[in-house]
Amino acid sequence: VAWGSSVPYAITGISNADLGSGTTSGSMTVMPSGTEGVAEVSFDLKNDLLTEGNETLTFSVGDQSLRVLVNDTSRTPPTYRILSSAKAVSEGQKITFSVFAANVDGDSVLPYIISGISNDDLSSGTTSGNLTVTQSGGAGQAEVSFYLKQDELIEGVETLDFTVAGQSLKIPVYDTSRTPGYEISSSSATINEGEAAVFLLKTTNVPDGTVLNYTITGIQAVDIVGGLTGSTVVVAGGQAVIAIPTVVDMVTENTTLVVGKDAAGKEFTKTLLGTELMTVTVAEVSSTVQLKDWNTKPTVSLTPMSSAVNEGGDAKFLLKTSGLMPGAGVRYEITGTVSQSDFTNPWGGTWGVAKITGLLNNGQAIISIPVISDRLTEGAETLTVSISDKIADTIKNNSATVRINDISLTPFYTIKAGASVYSEGSSARFNITTTNVEPMSWIEYQISGSALSAADIGIPMQGRIQLDRLAKATLVVPLNRDAVYEDESMTVEIVGTSASATISILDTP
Repeated sequence: VAWGSSVPYAITGISNADLGSGTTSGSMTVMPSGTEGVAEVSFDLKNDLLTEGNETLTFSVGDQSLRVLVNDTSRTPPTYRILSSAKAVSEGQKITFSVFAANVDGDSVLPYIISGISNDDLSSGTTSGNLTVTQSGGAGQAEVSFYLKQDELIEGVETLDFTVAGQSLKIPVYDTSRTPGYEISSSSATINEGEAAVFLLKTTNVPDGTVLNYTITGIQAVDIVGGLTGSTVVVAGGQAVIAIPTVVDMVTENTTLVVGKDAAGKEFTKTLLGTELMTVTVAEVSSTVQLKDWNTKPTVSLTPMSSAVNEGGDAKFLLKTSGLMPGAGVRYEITGTVSQSDFTNPWGGTWGVAKITGLLNNGQAIISIPVISDRLTEGAETLTVSISDKIADTIKNNSATVRINDISLTPFYTIKAGASVYSEGSSARFNITTTNVEPMSWIEYQISGSALSAADIGIPMQGRIQLDRLAKATLVVPLNRDAVYEDESMTVEIVGTSASATISILDTP
């Protein structure tokens, strides 16, 4: 070939779009190289971010050709898609967001942010954080869940905007809150000194466990036990009870009321002899009772009806009175080495009110406190009931104690694997034994492990198993054969206990 000649070439197997410089057809000029001629041409391969797989570039000139393998180092840009477990959610409910990612490496971290609501609107989760992508079959996925707080605030419909990797999904949050309502009434319009004034507070749209403060007006602090302010707790059913013991002070107290006005605006009054008006106010609602003076001091005597009671029984006390009207209420306190979890009390705390029956000078009441059989080994405990000594100046036997016999035993659980290593395709066995647990009862298990997924086993990763008549059980876990090298381990634990067992799983060729 003469020097200076133009030699045509052609490239096949790739396109001009794959080249950063040069073209797939053209010509080269033959240059001298010693006694021979040489022609050269160069091309830059474009990093095009397209996942195409390896390609074969064939360079042809004259009747000669040469093939070059082009390794694909590019990858299609990541793409993301967000799905939610519901199209709308109400306060008090759960919402889950699933992020599906393509062309994203496993263990990639994706920051997320929630707008439209605040952390105060969530009972679990936060409005910003990170998601970790896990790979399954070449696709990536990440998931996060939130619980919306039922906050009793009237906010209307809010929009939860979940944003991750430039994508966002908006979910309406419906407000389930309603304006709280309160209604208070007294158990009696009139009580005598020494009795307990009992008020029932009925609520609507107020969560159980809410603490409400109250104030007492119309009387002096020395007229009652406990001061002119206090608090009560809303219990199941939206109710709360306020019981205020009063003091027999042997002082005549009168109350003057304005009952009207004449044409000139002069007030007409009425005096209630030996009577005070006690008003309790809570959550801007009030109730009033008349508190009558006593000319004689009442007496009370409290004795246990048995010296001891077993867990599951009732601790009973006999209250004898003199000078208290039938139907009167006497407040008592519960103390001792027991805690509130050891007994049940319809009054919702560590106090109660005993109603007097019988005659004025020969009244009585039985105080009965159910004791819980809690299956905890605690040893003997004491439960003491006391009547405040401010009800009257002289009270004898104003407290009594009952011993609580502990008949409960703390349950124990153990779980052991039949072997330390199992192969895929076999079934792992876990033997469960218990102590102080009811035979034929159900227990919950949880399965977890390194590189272990639900597809690797033949039973749910969470579930229940029933004990036999000896309070034992065997959990059998089929191990699926997947022909994937995973280096797995598996741990089975009994939920709510420290009992667990771990095995290794061998891959099967």
